Amino acid sequence: MRQTRPYRHEHKNSNDTVRVLLFYVLPFIIFNTILFLLVTSRPRFEISVGETTDYQSTVVTITQKSLIPVTEMVTSMDGEVLELQKVGSRQYAASIHKNGALEVTMKGMNGMTRTTFEHISILDDAPPAVSDSSIDQGILTVTFEDSQAGLDYQSIYAVDSMNQQIYPISVDKVTNSATFAMDSNGLVVHATDLSGNEMQATFKSHKEGDKEVLTDDTMEDHEESEANTEASSAGGESAESSAGESSN
Repeated sequence: MRQTRPYRHEHKNSNDTVRVLLFYVLPFIIFNTILFLLVTSRPRFEISVGETTDYQSTVVTITQKSLIPVTEMVTSMDGEVLELQKVGSRQYAASIHKNGALEVTMKGMNGMTRTTFEHISILDDAPPAVSDSSIDQGILTVTFEDSQAGLDYQSIYAVDSMNQQIYPISVDKVTNSATFAMDSNGLVVHATDLSGNEMQATFKSHKEGDKEVLTDDTMEDHEESEANTEASSAGGESAESSAGESSN
């Protein structure tokens, strides 16, 4: 007796398998994948540092990129909390007035957080520096350098040994240099850049035969401060050592 093949039965089983995959297995996988992403996803955001026109301030913009709502955001500069202003549906802005490390922490509704650091270095917080100096026939020439805001030529002056303020004989804006009549007991030259950062440098001279030369102890104010600190430290160590020897 001939047997017929169960085509209809196999076709029905195939349809049932497809139905289970489409309506049960696949939705289960999709749902759990979405749930996993919602639970474990950390906030995503972009930090944009604006340009500066005065080298004293700039604006940082923080743009949220993730879809998960944010419940908390903290922005700080070197540990100091910055005030944020909402400038868009997913954008915040903060004013920056100094260079340093910007830290942004964002917390999502799922409790996940992300912290990002951005180094700000476009502002001018460094004073001008002396790049060269010379003396000839009693005239001191000082050349300055300032790579950002630029030198404020009206701010250049010197103080002599009598504590009198004297102004330059001439100022050359092309070479960033100024000339002064040298005081035999030294001059302290002051200059400020356009951001308000001030420097001062002490100049002394002596005779070598018939020629007047600048002494080697000419230094800028920050170098002088460091030297005084080292001297004070050395003096303290010496005093402690002497006290220890006396007690012995």
